[in-house]
Amino acid sequence: MDLRLAMVIIPSNIVFISSKYFKFNAWRFFILLTSVPSLISFVLIYQYPETPRFLMFRGYLIQSRDVLEQIYLVNNKFTTIPYPVQIFTQTHSAIGFDAGFIGGIPFMKNVKRRLIVLKNGHITLFSNYLRNIIVACTIEFCLMAS
Repeated sequence: MDLRLAMVIIPSNIVFISSKYFKFNAWRFFILLTSVPSLISFVLIYQYPETPRFLMFRGYLIQSRDVLEQIYLVNNKFTTIPYPVQIFTQTHSAIGFDAGFIGGIPFMKNVKRRLIVLKNGHITLFSNYLRNIIVACTIEFCLMAS
């Protein structure tokens, strides 16, 4: 799409604005035009709420419940059943997520545990999801390369 658009816009000698110091010519218009989808994506992604898990770890249980309720309402548009969860409680692992001690364990030992979990994460990567991950990465690469 960009190539066809470039072949039409850039060779034309159209000058939209011209002054002594600045000329808004065809190639600048092309750059402006091709940046519009990125700007729209930025605005739409900026409006996403924080993830409920992140909000819970930070202690914002009410906001987390509100986000989950919004998700529930979007996913169940045609139901009259209200969101069934009224209140959240913090679990032991969520209370001290960013603290120096998590569950009485010093921070460095906790880092070791996290690194072990990260190292063992390749099992998930190379299990049932490998095909889906490759397809998603290929699509994303093609979108970015086009």
